[in-house]
Amino acid sequence: MDRREFIGLLGLASGASLLAGCDLTRKSEKLIPYLVPPEDGLVPGEATFVATSCTECPAHCGMTARIRDARPVKVDGAAGHPLNDGALCVRGQSSLARLYHVDRIRQPLMKDAGGSLAPATWKDALARSAQALKESREHVLLSRRTTGSLDALMGDFSARTGVRREPELELFSHAAVREANRSLFGRSVVPLYHPDRADLIITVGADVVETFANPVQFSLALSKRRGSHDRVTWYHAEPHASMSGFQADHRLAVRPGSEAFLLAYLLHGVAERAGLGAGVSSHIADVPSISEDRAAEMTGVAPEVLAELRHALLVAQAPLLIAGGVSTAQENGLDTARIAALIQAACNMHGRTVDMAQGQDYSRVGSITDLERLMSRLDGGSVGTLILFDVDPVAQLPVGEQFGKSIDRAAFVIGIGDIMTPTLERCDIVLPLSHSLESWGDAEPATGIVNVIQPTISPLFDTRSDGDTLLSLMIEMGAAAAGTTYQQYVTDRWTRELGDTAGMLKRGWFERAAGGEGVGVNAPDHKYTFDGKTAMSGAVLVMAPSTRFYDGRSLHLPLLNEIPDPLSSVTWVAWVSVGPETQQAMGIHEEGLVDLSVEGWSASLPVRTQPGLGRDVFMIQRGLANPPIGWSRLTGEANAVSAVTVAASAGKRRIPKTSGSLTEEGRGIVPGHHAAHFNNAEKAHEHLEHMPREDKTFYPLPKYPHYRWAMAVDLDKCIGCNACVAACYIENNVPMVGGEQHLRGREMAWIRLEQYYEEDGSAAHFIPTMCQQCDYAPCEPVCPVYATYHNDEGLNAQVYNRCVGTRYCGNNCPYKQRRFNFFAYNKRPYPLDLMVNPDVSVRGKGIMEKCTFCVQRIRKARDVAKDEGRMINEGEFTTACAQACPGKAIVFGNLLDEKSEVYKWAHDQRADRILEELGTSPGVYYLSDSRSKTNGSGEHG
Repeated sequence: MDRREFIGLLGLASGASLLAGCDLTRKSEKLIPYLVPPEDGLVPGEATFVATSCTECPAHCGMTARIRDARPVKVDGAAGHPLNDGALCVRGQSSLARLYHVDRIRQPLMKDAGGSLAPATWKDALARSAQALKESREHVLLSRRTTGSLDALMGDFSARTGVRREPELELFSHAAVREANRSLFGRSVVPLYHPDRADLIITVGADVVETFANPVQFSLALSKRRGSHDRVTWYHAEPHASMSGFQADHRLAVRPGSEAFLLAYLLHGVAERAGLGAGVSSHIADVPSISEDRAAEMTGVAPEVLAELRHALLVAQAPLLIAGGVSTAQENGLDTARIAALIQAACNMHGRTVDMAQGQDYSRVGSITDLERLMSRLDGGSVGTLILFDVDPVAQLPVGEQFGKSIDRAAFVIGIGDIMTPTLERCDIVLPLSHSLESWGDAEPATGIVNVIQPTISPLFDTRSDGDTLLSLMIEMGAAAAGTTYQQYVTDRWTRELGDTAGMLKRGWFERAAGGEGVGVNAPDHKYTFDGKTAMSGAVLVMAPSTRFYDGRSLHLPLLNEIPDPLSSVTWVAWVSVGPETQQAMGIHEEGLVDLSVEGWSASLPVRTQPGLGRDVFMIQRGLANPPIGWSRLTGEANAVSAVTVAASAGKRRIPKTSGSLTEEGRGIVPGHHAAHFNNAEKAHEHLEHMPREDKTFYPLPKYPHYRWAMAVDLDKCIGCNACVAACYIENNVPMVGGEQHLRGREMAWIRLEQYYEEDGSAAHFIPTMCQQCDYAPCEPVCPVYATYHNDEGLNAQVYNRCVGTRYCGNNCPYKQRRFNFFAYNKRPYPLDLMVNPDVSVRGKGIMEKCTFCVQRIRKARDVAKDEGRMINEGEFTTACAQACPGKAIVFGNLLDEKSEVYKWAHDQRADRILEELGTSPGVYYLSDSRSKTNGSGEHG
């Protein structure tokens, strides 16, 4: 042992002795475990991974949490999972922010004498709750959708305590789809769809890459199909504007309420196919026959486009048709869903592209009609204790205001949740929930698949898991044995019903056979009414699901507010999307105010231009505003479409947004659009020089001995979902700055999603852009202190401690990919400070930041390879954005390795580089979008 090692060890030992005798703070306590290696074999500074499940929405994707310093710092999709296979959407990536949310409820709350919720102990809160539940009156439990062990425990809770379990509450209940499948095939399920098996996809209203069913599973399967040699053609019909519509090969903008006419036209077209069963034929006879001219008149889609779509469905060998979302959540929604289900049966989709045996179980989910019945009992005074389990009907439902008044008429109200909501504010007792990353449990994303939920961190506050909260109430009432825990309940159930408990914990999920795929057709029992009506005329309001907030439940997560909406680039505020044609007709401009009123509700919102949105259609996202626009009396599903009164208002309200223009304005930015920019087709199709050559530059050629790190993005596979943006924020400790700073153009995102629409709004191009890691980076020579430089692996590196904040590099960057820290964003309140990734520095104010290609991951891989005496292998690691992408649209690797995926993509005939004509020689390659596009009239864009 040399002298330096001896002194170093002596310093550690004396430091440990000193700390042992001190009154330690929270931060010094965390230092102790690193003085002595842990006994369980964990290496300090090394990450561990725990398999669990995402619970931010009902899709329940498999998830893996990365643990550092006994706390999760990053979550990603579980690799190999049968549904999401390593990918995770923007909401799943951001779900970590819920665990560390500064406004989490930290202890039980009870109303005091003044009627305000005040801190209480679990003992007092449970005793008071049990006392109320023991009274001889009707007691009711209303919960969110549950699956697996929690569903079983709620059944036990109801049976043992006598509390009546109401149908579960989900705003997006897919009620029309489930009712159609129940009445036609005897199965009230939302099927699992397989676009990877299809040669034709037709979607009607269902935003399949955003919120409908399992969007990550659909995006992965679609990417797999688009990456094959046998391409799939996708038609999407919708009354509004969605990411799914702009991702389709052909987007059909239909009039709101006309979807049933379109599908009836297609249904009678496929009736000509051979092999129709008698059961299907009898149903088809009941559906009104719609001619091509009638369908064109009602939908607004050109007859030639309808004929093209009908022919495509007739000749397809493996078609897939899905109707849902806003198109089934309206007056004709059940007709639309039933006709779509008949087309599925007539075209033999069941068991091939539509899997009825492995769908999402919504059998316990109710409707707003069920809530009406509960409200009647509450208003009548017959309900003693009402338990509201992780639901927020007051804020989310169209009957929320009335439901809130009904809550006040219950004798006693127990609320269970993690963050204070308008519903919890009305409760007498609030029991705080632990985050799923602090809990034991399971979830069933599809029939036959069970995901593990296991803790990754000790509870940050005095909270309990959902299962332990129910068990605590049961124990207090004498309905369960003292000491019973939810972990014990779950593991006993796994052992009893699944068997492979150890393997399930390690892998993260259990998969079993889901049963047969064949379905029979029931006798007709439905009278179609859509043909006696007309499509909606006049101003129409569409309440669209939000890819960021789902049904509004994720609205209070700051990260999802910081990340721009993919279609409009708006952040932090509510707005109304209006098409250019409507704006011109009404004489309103961008950020001008309009007054909206419907059924007693009114609001004044700023306008954001939305290319592709139909005439007189106004679109608001769920959660940002919740007008009471009613629900279907046939299915009880909340309507998404309603007539609205609109008037232009005086004044203007600025909207925080991150894009300067929604069109290219002739600049040739979109990869593959160089012909328009140069007005030179030969130049536009010239193959790229992927490495600089002496005859192409005056600069000295860069020398890369072993690695030239590069990235490639396939715009055919990119769905524009912003999952990469959320992953980058969390992985690299990118600060959130808020809407006011966004108004000043001071966003801090290291990667952003650029959206560029065609001039006529017929098509959109979504381009993830980050630091391009240029060979001849314009930012480097202008830095007066050499804080930014080019390393020998092709990275445009940044030395934060050297930067003095002149911002010359930001001025010189043609891609506008550098960010300046105007404030001390590194000072984060507890527990948000725990979300910091220790592998990446937290920058102070006054310096420039930018994408680094996740250099911390490169260094980690280099260290491992060096210890093993080898080069870094292909696929050994990747960047956070590439890992998160639901479409597998991003690859990262060594451009010098001709066997690498990034080399193959960079040399693809579709490969292009943004603004390459500037001579920067970027290290990011884009495979141009090869899809054809159509607008609502059927004209190709």
